[in-house]
Amino acid sequence: MKAKEYFEEMLLKLGEDSLRDYELVMILLGTGTKTKTVEQLAKSVLEIIQKNSNSNLKEELLKIHGVGESKT
Repeated sequence: MKAKEYFEEMLLKLGEDSLRDYELVMILLGTGTKTKTVEQLAKSVLEIIQKNSNSNLKEELLKIHGVGESKT
């Protein structure tokens, strides 16, 4: 079972409180890249979200390889 499917199943069975923030982001992202797993990508996204204000959040997220317009 892929990580995304596992966490989707956990979300449905146990609710969002049963998952860590990065696991919820993993569900939203769906896949990683050739060089980063979806878990690594999700953790990078969360780090950017925690460090930045809303005014430049999208621009900062787009700097992450593997996060394009469709994922922001």
